Amino acid sequence: MKYASAAFTFLELIIVVAIVCVLSIVVLVFLNPEEIQKKTRDSKRIKDAMTLQGILEQVERSEINGDIIENAHGVSSAHVPIDTASCDDTNWLGFDICKFTATAPLDPLNGEFADMVKGDSKRIGVMYYQVKIQGGVYEINVRQESITNASKVTNDEGDSDEWFEIFSGENNLFDQKNPFHSNE
Repeated sequence: MKYASAAFTFLELIIVVAIVCVLSIVVLVFLNPEEIQKKTRDSKRIKDAMTLQGILEQVERSEINGDIIENAHGVSSAHVPIDTASCDDTNWLGFDICKFTATAPLDPLNGEFADMVKGDSKRIGVMYYQVKIQGGVYEINVRQESITNASKVTNDEGDSDEWFEIFSGENNLFDQKNPFHSNE
């Protein structure tokens, strides 16, 4: 009487491993983990812009509004180390935000060079946030990395093709050629 072997042969195992490897490579290429990371960081940037908007709206309605000095030339998070996002009066926004939040939002790659959206294409630029408060209105600008977010940058009704902009009045508080000078 002959017994049938229930084990795989070495060749069959090699073929199965090869098929699994090919499928893994196809899935990785299709999913593109680098692009997924860019989209995740972009989502944080948009969320942070909305957080900044909420802070500025609360400041406008609060009793400390008169204590805030307008940052007529704008402020930037560009030179702030990522681990120093405290809410105290030394945060990059230039005024005490502790009544409204625990931390000052910072770009996930704050101060680093990275691919960034410019119109429908990309270029290399420094990743940071910028905020300007002038005459009771504000503008918040954040950059985007993923080219799939190009439409968000170009269709935000702002005046720049490299910043996602949120604003309460004039959409051109920043001179985009020299962002820390007034556009007046």
